[in-house]
Amino acid sequence: MSGAVFLSYAKQDAEAARRICDALRAAGVEVWFDQSELRGGDAWDQKIRRQIRECALFIPLISANTQSRSEGYFRREWKLGVERTHDMADHVAFLVPVVLDGTTDRDAHVPERFREVQWTNLQGGETTVEFCDRVRGLVSGNAPEPAAQQTFSPAPPAAAGQRRPSKRGWLIPVAACLLAAAAAAYWAPWKKANPSPAASIAEAQPVPPPQKAAEPAATMPDPRSVAVLPFKNLSDDKENEYFSDGISEELLTVLQKVPGLHVAAQTSAFFFKGKDVMAQEIGRQLRVANLVDGSVQKIGNRVRITARLTRAATGEEIWAASFPPREVTDVFALQDEMAQSIVGELRGHLGADAGAAAAKTEIEAQVQAAEKGGTKDAAAHELYLQGLFYTRQFKAESFRTAEERLRKAVELDPSYALAWAALSTTLSQEWAWAEVASPASIVECRDAAKRALALEPGLTEGYAALFSIASAYDLDLAGAAAASRKELELAPDAASSLEDSAYLELGYGNLDRAIGLLKRAVALDPLNTDSRIFLSGALSSAGRVPEAYAELRDVLAFNPDASLVKGFMATMFAVHNYRLSEALALANDEPAEWSRMAAQALVLWALKRTPEADAALNRLIEAHGNIAAFQVAEIYAFRHDPDKAFEWLERAYRQHDGGIGWVKTDDALLSLHDDPRWAPFLKKIHFSDPEPD
Repeated sequence: MSGAVFLSYAKQDAEAARRICDALRAAGVEVWFDQSELRGGDAWDQKIRRQIRECALFIPLISANTQSRSEGYFRREWKLGVERTHDMADHVAFLVPVVLDGTTDRDAHVPERFREVQWTNLQGGETTVEFCDRVRGLVSGNAPEPAAQQTFSPAPPAAAGQRRPSKRGWLIPVAACLLAAAAAAYWAPWKKANPSPAASIAEAQPVPPPQKAAEPAATMPDPRSVAVLPFKNLSDDKENEYFSDGISEELLTVLQKVPGLHVAAQTSAFFFKGKDVMAQEIGRQLRVANLVDGSVQKIGNRVRITARLTRAATGEEIWAASFPPREVTDVFALQDEMAQSIVGELRGHLGADAGAAAAKTEIEAQVQAAEKGGTKDAAAHELYLQGLFYTRQFKAESFRTAEERLRKAVELDPSYALAWAALSTTLSQEWAWAEVASPASIVECRDAAKRALALEPGLTEGYAALFSIASAYDLDLAGAAAASRKELELAPDAASSLEDSAYLELGYGNLDRAIGLLKRAVALDPLNTDSRIFLSGALSSAGRVPEAYAELRDVLAFNPDASLVKGFMATMFAVHNYRLSEALALANDEPAEWSRMAAQALVLWALKRTPEADAALNRLIEAHGNIAAFQVAEIYAFRHDPDKAFEWLERAYRQHDGGIGWVKTDDALLSLHDDPRWAPFLKKIHFSDPEPD
């Protein structure tokens, strides 16, 4: 076999091919490329076939030009290159696809074998030093397969209904990185019903179109920051999407727990699933310096994984690997290897000697510590990944499926602490979505969380589950504080840990501290709608309405159809007598029915349209009084009807309404603070207890 590489291209891309050829030759790589020989003939054809049989690497150049041509000699070359791989071992790197523009591997008209390896993006043939080094290493046999293209198009999400929030805002799964912020608990206990049509109130002003999200300050992201994007599912069976998602999520969770790294939260990282977005744009939106992505192909009991680490700003590859197919039972060792390689590369690029024996030992220890609570049972692991996948669907039936899978996981491996923690958070979700909550389900939820911590006392996910129960169901601020402290100790840079701590600060009435924590959480999870609403609610309670409005406006810029945003914005405008000309149109345009009704009741009262306000309030009570008790209390307090307000606060307390957590800082309840019933109510719900040290 020759040490040369073969460039295959359409004649329209000859100039780009020339640039790549020149760069590789300058780096000492022999390239078979001769533009003068773009001609036909048997002798020429035989020469091409011989070169493809003998080359060390086959580099097909993919572009809009190859897309536009259903026929061409380059397609024959591509088929010859693929045919040669049939005689090669799986671990041999031979195909090195390069894309010259925005063409994605999902849409490209290429042989399927090309999609099984990672692509490199060299815009217009502009070739990086890293690519030349990679090719030289591959030719010499000293490097893994090259990086994937820099246009990320993760596999599209599984078909699912619209994400619907649960009725109790804080009981959202932390363990699966699905902890929705309690912002809507401020304005709402998450309502589970699908939005249904309702007549808008007449004479509303039109809503201005969402403005573009404010650009963040032009600061360089922390070089230790990284986002793990959802790995592509290349399996023939698309039902294996749970596996590719799960591999990504577990890697993200492990990296979050490694000291010194700043990892973008899963909600924001998975925002790009199914979207074709350039690496630079992903880095900008997630505010990270590095990106991890890859692919998973599961065939029967064997799995093949590719992964790479790239610099977001430039798309330059830092590290890439294509792991040979392994048995599913070996996936744990493969995950260790991926995590350790990524941590080592990040440390190395920060000036640390990641290659030293002591450093490797330290990295191995850090990764192993971050992986605690897992299992070595492959079947239990697959059931756990399925449980996380179905929990993320945010549908009542999906929660039941998730519970079934997780119960089977802990049956197979009763020592699987992560699965016990996930079962706890899934049970809390089911409880939160139930029209009539069962106390027995909360007992089981609590027991599962305690079982997780008994098995693994240092498990962040177990403390997150305990925090949810203590804060939202028990209203036990001391218990919640203990769980939150452990969360922050174990995962100080996890957005969910910061959000839990912020919710606790709200319970004690410490708005400034809560806002500081929430800003840190949003920096880690900037595309999480719930986190942005949570921060907006805290800013509004602090009287910083323009800032709160800016947060919500930014949410509508990247998620125009988000539930609760317009309802909360309308409510905030009404309570603060701010931009009332827009408030009613926003309320009418809110997709979630309960939120729309509550916002209409407040805004119409602020506009002194009393009969319509009364009608809107009555509709809310009739349709959603069993889950929106806190909102009804807010409306009565805003109307200066303290008797009714306290009646509904008591009901919200009995119903374990998530909004209770905001009772000390909620600006809609200010009229109640001088009422003689206020202090006794706070004492009753333990919100006047002293803060723990």
